[in-house]
Amino acid sequence: MPQPNRITIKLANNTTHNLPAMGREYSEASELITREDRASDGTLRRDVIAEKKTFTLAYDMIDNAPLLMFEDLVSNHSVEVLKLEVVRQNGLGADVVKIYNVMIRPFSRTRSVKGLWSGVSIELVEV
Repeated sequence: MPQPNRITIKLANNTTHNLPAMGREYSEASELITREDRASDGTLRRDVIAEKKTFTLAYDMIDNAPLLMFEDLVSNHSVEVLKLEVVRQNGLGADVVKIYNVMIRPFSRTRSVKGLWSGVSIELVEV
């Protein structure tokens, strides 16, 4: 049964990581991959080749355990295609699961008080 706002990452070996929701901001950005050129009469022509998304998970504060999970993903799986599973609600309030093939980008972090980390922003780019 899907859970609202659940986000998971699945590795090629089917290991699944549930991403912590506490303090998380989630955003999606779309990028159009296009080819454009001018026709012989000077008119601009544009072909849309694909639309790809960038998913950002920003944490104000995060504990050491989830941070280690993200570090492991970057260190050991940064060249691997991961499955990002996002649960959303549709207009009727029903949960809808979307799955994307993504790759993770390296991230920065700042050591905060009492073993917490701040400024952690994880980017996952659709392949």
